[in-house]
Amino acid sequence: MAYEKKRKSKAMPDSYRAPTTRNRTDEPTKVDDSENDKMRKLKAAISSEINSSIGYTQDEIVQKRKELMDAYYGEPYGDEVQNRSQMVDRTVMDTIEQAMPSLMRIFSGAQYLVEFKPIMPDPDLSPSMEAYLKESKSRTEQAEQATEYCNYVFYQDNDGFVLTHDWIKDALMMKTGVVKMWWDETEEVRFETYTDLTEDELVDITENKFPDADVVEKSTRTEKETVQQQTGIGMDGLPVIEDFEVKIKLTTIKMRFKKKRNAIKIAGVPAEEFLISRQATSLYDSTTTFVAHRTLTPKSDLLKEGYDPDVVKRLPGGGRISNTDDSRRARFNDEKQDPQSNRDGPNAEVEVYECYIRYDYDGDGIAEIRRVVYVGEVILKNEEFGYIPFYDLCPIRIPHKFHGLGYADITEDLQRLKTALWRQMLDNLYGTNSPEIAIGPGVNVDDALNRTPRGVIRTDDVNQIRPIEIPFSAAASYPMLDYVDRQRKERTGITADAASLSPDEFKRVTATGVSEFMSMARSRPELTARVFAETGIRRLFVGMLELLREHQDFNRVVELRGGYVPINPSLWSADMFAKTSIGLGHGSEEEKRNNLMGVLSLQKEIEGGGEGQGMVTGENIYNTLVRMMPLSGLPDITPFFNYPEPKEEGPPRPSPEEQEMMGKLKLEEQKFAAELKLETEKAAKKLELETAIAQVKADNDIRKIDADAAAREREMNLKHEQRMAELEKEAALELVAIRQGHPSGQGQIPNE
Repeated sequence: MAYEKKRKSKAMPDSYRAPTTRNRTDEPTKVDDSENDKMRKLKAAISSEINSSIGYTQDEIVQKRKELMDAYYGEPYGDEVQNRSQMVDRTVMDTIEQAMPSLMRIFSGAQYLVEFKPIMPDPDLSPSMEAYLKESKSRTEQAEQATEYCNYVFYQDNDGFVLTHDWIKDALMMKTGVVKMWWDETEEVRFETYTDLTEDELVDITENKFPDADVVEKSTRTEKETVQQQTGIGMDGLPVIEDFEVKIKLTTIKMRFKKKRNAIKIAGVPAEEFLISRQATSLYDSTTTFVAHRTLTPKSDLLKEGYDPDVVKRLPGGGRISNTDDSRRARFNDEKQDPQSNRDGPNAEVEVYECYIRYDYDGDGIAEIRRVVYVGEVILKNEEFGYIPFYDLCPIRIPHKFHGLGYADITEDLQRLKTALWRQMLDNLYGTNSPEIAIGPGVNVDDALNRTPRGVIRTDDVNQIRPIEIPFSAAASYPMLDYVDRQRKERTGITADAASLSPDEFKRVTATGVSEFMSMARSRPELTARVFAETGIRRLFVGMLELLREHQDFNRVVELRGGYVPINPSLWSADMFAKTSIGLGHGSEEEKRNNLMGVLSLQKEIEGGGEGQGMVTGENIYNTLVRMMPLSGLPDITPFFNYPEPKEEGPPRPSPEEQEMMGKLKLEEQKFAAELKLETEKAAKKLELETAIAQVKADNDIRKIDADAAAREREMNLKHEQRMAELEKEAALELVAIRQGHPSGQGQIPNE
């Protein structure tokens, strides 16, 4: 798909209404009149295209989509007869649900859904071979990084598995599956509430932690709290603690955090929300003059996008999508009312048309693509755009027509046929197992009409009650059911036979027979997968690459191949092309794995020596392992292998003279090393001896210190004992004095 570089659009008002007397100036300028005239013509063109595309879809598509969706859900056909079987076959659902696992396995079998390959420079235009090789290596590295990053954006940023699943299922059910991709610069808003903050905590949160956040709500309350405080020292020497009642100011705030999103956004588009011009044959050529995405959008969302509140307030609610689209009501399984149509206030919904139209707005004779947001005869946005941001899948393409066929289209008639057969068979079985009876005179009619198991029918003659035998003919329908199943298999290639085959059954046929059988079973789903890959999916990734190159002019650090890498797509070269690399079944995965194992063996052989040495590096082997591990069911290589460190290139090989000189030097080095070793050993022995002597001396010093300490200890013990004896003597003399009637300390000390 060729993408135009997005040009800067001329300044346009975000909203436009036909001028009225109130908002006109007294002397409008010629420029204003010209601009208003162009806007009126654009609005007329948009309105005409919308009406035409809605009429086209309602006349040819909508009713059929409703029938297909009803068939998928197994809804009654409306021709049911009372007291007869009302069973509805599920061939449509069975076909789609059996196709989904194989298709999803195909798209998840490859390491990368789409790979980018570099367009190599012309060697004749390069100034030198060195410059050519350098440029080729640079382009290859950029293409590899683009491959990894685009797949990362698809799977990690946008939940690529769910997107792929819903995209494919829409295509199988509704003829065409559509997704939309754009560069999202919306502002994400979240709110957090912090309760009962002290003044210090409030300052810390609002000024230190989140200075860029806005406080949208604030409330303050005062709370009494009892605190204990020391007021002095008591008589007993202990601190005196008293209780005091203090008032604490507590604040509760609600903060608003804003974060601007700058990333690619991909979303599925429901079939009833997608409009396209009648004459369109493809989204990617000039026949597509008009494409639109119509949605029921709350007015509050329009205000978030920055549109004029006065204009948004006057927009009419509801629209044709909620009132007339049968396929939308079938999606919600509600024939009376759309579940999203009863809203009011800020959630009141308006029908928004995001239109992409090829229109010559500037009058230069060239129709450029313009993005116009149109609501209720009001243009909210008008800007020049570089591309149409929609991508479609169709299982069975019809040349020169946008809407092809899905699996539901080609199996819905088989479901009707099987439903009729099943109903006839069941009615026959019911009649055989519970036949009607014939009654004669004398039989109570009420008893006969209200029969119950083990019930009683009153009669004068039991012979007057006779069962009407109905022959069982349902078995004759079995071959017809088998025929219908074969028809389904031939139309879709979907069958449960291959999945139900046991290993023993495979043993009874040759390897060639198994391969042919599996190839036939996979051929139709693989064709569908190839159509998906080469149309919508490849084009989606090409568009993603262009969006990233145009809008992401900043570094983003992401984890690729087990390491964190800064990515700046604006520095990538535009000389790349996309190549789908879907894994077509288990056989292809096995073949790829075997091929990579062969490459790995050859790399190891070359690396080990022999001819071609230097052709293989650790990085080459690592790249082989990176591609081989996912095929073995191990997508993450980091637990098993580390990225090789770059090996420094060795010096050039010396000449024979240099080799001889290096040999002599080596001998001298060996001789010097031996002498050095001998001297080292002598020094070590001397040091060991000195260390031993020092250790003995240290031990003697320690023993001397221990002896001195013991002597001092004995001396102190002796003094302690002498003092204790003196104290005991004084106590005895004091006791004698007391007994003789002398006051303490005043009596005569008797002679011993």
